[in-house]
Amino acid sequence: MFAVQTLIVAALLTQLVLVVESGINGNPPGGRISEDLSLDLYKATVTHAKKFTRPLDGYDEEHGIVCHSGLVVTLEGLDTKLLIHKVDIGMLVEDAAKMGPEWTSDSPMGGKEKDSVKGRTVADLVKIGGPYYNVVFSNCHHAVNKMLKKLKRTMKQK
Repeated sequence: MFAVQTLIVAALLTQLVLVVESGINGNPPGGRISEDLSLDLYKATVTHAKKFTRPLDGYDEEHGIVCHSGLVVTLEGLDTKLLIHKVDIGMLVEDAAKMGPEWTSDSPMGGKEKDSVKGRTVADLVKIGGPYYNVVFSNCHHAVNKMLKKLKRTMKQK
């Protein structure tokens, strides 16, 4: 019983460290932005969003939900597209131009593009995706689905 309690406390402390750490060293709270991107992009307004998936590391192809997913967003007034996805350190924002060919939007887990999603920023989506990763309760699929659900609500309000 003591060992189980110790493991639970250790897991909770690890998640707390990830949440606190993600807001330091110049990274926005709740996520990390790739070093080659400007922090100003984090505040940019999203105009379009589309779900992409790729095989998990070490696999050649996707197997149903056994894949990694992320959201590619287009930013208002910019030619920049960003990939927002949840990894083991939390939410990560990267330049979508650096996505490999294994990322697709036409897989069974991929999705249609969401148009006219103005009103949400990259920071909003990172916050919606959640600050910590848990393979069962808060993984990349959960984060993308929550972000798309919020964007869908934004579209209905307009």
